[in-house]
Amino acid sequence: MKARNWQWLLALTLIGAAQAEEDLDRTVSRLCEYTKVDDRSSLRRKLDEAELDLRRIYGDIRCGADGSLLRVAAGNGAIEAATFIISKAGKRAITDTEKDGLTTLAWAQKKADSADAAMKPKIKAVVDLMQSKM
Repeated sequence: MKARNWQWLLALTLIGAAQAEEDLDRTVSRLCEYTKVDDRSSLRRKLDEAELDLRRIYGDIRCGADGSLLRVAAGNGAIEAATFIISKAGKRAITDTEKDGLTTLAWAQKKADSADAAMKPKIKAVVDLMQSKM
């Protein structure tokens, strides 16, 4: 009987862990979406609901091929989201090198240089914000 109880407990733990991972994936997906559309209040609310400290988890969050949250904000000219992310994640959000070997600041400057006329000023505003925080 004891072995069976242990197996049941293990099964429940594994199910709980899988559910927690799925919930975390869903939360990260939402954070990426809110950043992309520059929804600072939803970004803050989602972090609060999930009881997540952005400074602690920032390096682990990836928004698919877009990379970090700050890159998503910069690439979409999301100045409010970028302001929030920098205030919570700190300077490392700007200066850490990502998989492509570029910091978020260098990547955003490159993105601004190649952006179309409509996006260039929005991305440049995020670049200016990042430079002001250095």
